[in-house]
Amino acid sequence: MSAGGGASRLGALNDWRLAIGSRLDVVDEEDTDLLYRLPDEDPRQPMVMAHLWLGGLQETFVETLMPCPEDPARS
Repeated sequence: MSAGGGASRLGALNDWRLAIGSRLDVVDEEDTDLLYRLPDEDPRQPMVMAHLWLGGLQETFVETLMPCPEDPARS
């Protein structure tokens, strides 16, 4: 994957995560912490799970795109 393609996909993931965060009224980390403690019956729970999943996916994607000093093949 080209660097431009990776950046474009990463941007899309970030946009989706931010859109869901906006819909959940996430303004700061404290808001996020409160949402993670919602009961399973709360109707916002599926969006919270999507927000978490996208954040984890975004973090993994960034780690994958970054060169690893120990692995010359990824540089």
